Amino acid sequence: MFNSRNSLFVIFAFLMLFSCEPSDFSQTSKAPPLPAEVDVIINLAAAFNAHDPERMGEFVHDDIIWYGMYADTFAVDANGRDHLLTSMAGYFESLPSARSKMESITPSGGYVAVRERAYWTSKDGEKSQASLAVYEVKENKVSRVWYFPASE
Repeated sequence: MFNSRNSLFVIFAFLMLFSCEPSDFSQTSKAPPLPAEVDVIINLAAAFNAHDPERMGEFVHDDIIWYGMYADTFAVDANGRDHLLTSMAGYFESLPSARSKMESITPSGGYVAVRERAYWTSKDGEKSQASLAVYEVKENKVSRVWYFPASE
């Protein structure tokens, strides 16, 4: 069941995972083209950094499920596009300093593993934290996310 704790987790998870500037993954002429699944994640992340939930919605399935992975269990932290995007709109209003960059990205078929570092400003100054996530991409949209707790 979705509750306020899960809502905050989903919002923070988006901060952690769905923000990356496309320039972070610029290609040289020698680099192979990025798989389509990676492009989806990069575009979703860029929409997050732009604080644009409507644009984010272009990159997720209507029935997206966001799983929060915990020490001995997991929870469904978001179930459906509309709920996810509504949460993001509120989050951007409450934390306008939210931004993030992907530190690494590893595609594997229809899955993309990401290590991401989120940044935000609190009353004590700038904060950052890294986390891991695995995205499932189907039909050029994110259908599932498995988000792991922050490591630092």
